[in-house]
Amino acid sequence: MKIASFSKKITPECGTLIAGYGPHDVSVAIHDDLYLSGICLDDNGHKVLLISYDLLGMDAWYVQEIRQRCAQIIGGNEADVLLTCTHTHGGPSTRSVKTKVPDDKIAHQIIDWTVEAVQNIGDFTECDVYFYSGECNMNINRRITSNYNVCVQLSGNRDQESMAKGYCDRELGMLLFYKKDTQELLHSILNYAAHPLASHTHGKSGHTITADYPGVIRRMMEDESGAPCTFITGAAGDQFPIDSETGFEALPHMAYMLFKEAIKGLTAFRHPERFKIENPTLKTSIECFEANPRQDAILPQYYQEKGTIPCEVQLLGFGDTICLVGVPGEMLAEVGQEIKWHSPFRKAFILYNSTAYLSYLCHGNALIAGSYEANCQMISQRDTLKLVCCAVDGMHKLLQ
Repeated sequence: MKIASFSKKITPECGTLIAGYGPHDVSVAIHDDLYLSGICLDDNGHKVLLISYDLLGMDAWYVQEIRQRCAQIIGGNEADVLLTCTHTHGGPSTRSVKTKVPDDKIAHQIIDWTVEAVQNIGDFTECDVYFYSGECNMNINRRITSNYNVCVQLSGNRDQESMAKGYCDRELGMLLFYKKDTQELLHSILNYAAHPLASHTHGKSGHTITADYPGVIRRMMEDESGAPCTFITGAAGDQFPIDSETGFEALPHMAYMLFKEAIKGLTAFRHPERFKIENPTLKTSIECFEANPRQDAILPQYYQEKGTIPCEVQLLGFGDTICLVGVPGEMLAEVGQEIKWHSPFRKAFILYNSTAYLSYLCHGNALIAGSYEANCQMISQRDTLKLVCCAVDGMHKLLQ
């Protein structure tokens, strides 16, 4: 396999609306730049793109246009272009939710920047591919559910933080690309489930453009290894960073704890019998199904004209070892874990806000318990389970 890395700054101007909370929050400063970062994989002429954006999310039309235009550049099809958003709340408005719509100018600028970055991909280098799976105790389930199954959300109820005992996905998944024969790291991909809300407060930081902790962990990895790093948020719909929403001083600690675990992964090439993907043949697919709108859900205009909601799950398999699973929204960790548990691959890593923005993707009982995530869900209770089955069935098809 050969790879080439690329990135491009996508920081909007100060004064742009911030997407994370209120509809009228205007940015007053830029703390750090936003980027799209990615890797182009070449498996004997079959090229695949994986691109991560420092954005809250992207609508389906937006994702599909990027996939179509980039697929033409690499000579593939839409399934060969995987997108994902870190979900930083310190970025511009790029997705529809209820009556809120993307900033059209910024949306088209992101598309053009992506095309430009892909057109300018440099030389490819032959590599060996490794994976790693560690554990990092840096997230907390923000849904506080009582013993009679009624939920409140941690944000706004910090006095109840000691009661936050829900499920957490603490896996730090990694893909590592080493130059063949020299053991020089060429690119790292990190996957972890925690909302990029370490820095956000209801003061100035809530009005500041930032990539939050994903931007810091990328810089740490790149400074230490000398190789580009792509960060991918996992199923973080109900996962908060520990000590979340406490200002920019929280970023280095959150990133450093992930960095410490990632450093262990950088030794994976010393154990090829355990971590090397011997036959990293690339297989891609887009699996589709129709979901029904949840009763009383306030749908964006994009979906109001349709009787059902079209949903996509996008898959990228590396041999029979690793599968990346792109999902259409903010998947709760429990749902993501169902996909991981039922995966026919050795490991499955979830790509947050990948194929569309369908708001929260809750397990059925979370809708009974209520609270913020449940109130935001667009699709019906049983259709989240349909999404899980779609992903798992698709992974089995990749292996046939």
